Amino acid sequence: MARIQPDIFGRAEYHDNIVMDVPESVLIPGTKKVVKIRGMKAGTMEFLTRLWVERDLGAVRIENSSETLKDMCQAPFFSIKMACAMALNSYWKLKLVWPLKWRWWAYVKEYTEEQMSPIITVGKKKIPLEARLFNTVLLMDMRTDQMTMMKKQAEQYRAELLLAEQQRLSRTSPSSEGQGASSSV
Repeated sequence: MARIQPDIFGRAEYHDNIVMDVPESVLIPGTKKVVKIRGMKAGTMEFLTRLWVERDLGAVRIENSSETLKDMCQAPFFSIKMACAMALNSYWKLKLVWPLKWRWWAYVKEYTEEQMSPIITVGKKKIPLEARLFNTVLLMDMRTDQMTMMKKQAEQYRAELLLAEQQRLSRTSPSSEGQGASSSV
């Protein structure tokens, strides 16, 4: 089966978006506000993960529509928080500006879920997944190699112990055989 390669435009877009970290301008629908989104930094991805965990810890397991509505009421500005973090994308901006900016977007500007969708869509494209997945595969291989080496070392150690035990028994067996033979006669 032939492997399908991305076209030249897809590769060029990937190169610009991830490798060269060219910022992409996103217009917030219904406004004249333009937000520039760059490649997601590790600290930003950790921050976004922390937001998800905090939300999941406070959320109820959603099984029906009333619980879905309850979840939406508990975290009504979740998308705004995520989009704001993607737009800031810097350790110091997230520490100093984010608490004020997401509230500005939520309470003063009153942005909606639909207005945050383009920012989240572009932010998702800016996550360097290829390098991350490649590194994950390498680390998994390293762990497998380490486990294999540990297994081989354990087998070698066990074989050395067995050999030492056999040598010890072979040194003591001629004298014990002579004593056993004399007692039976």
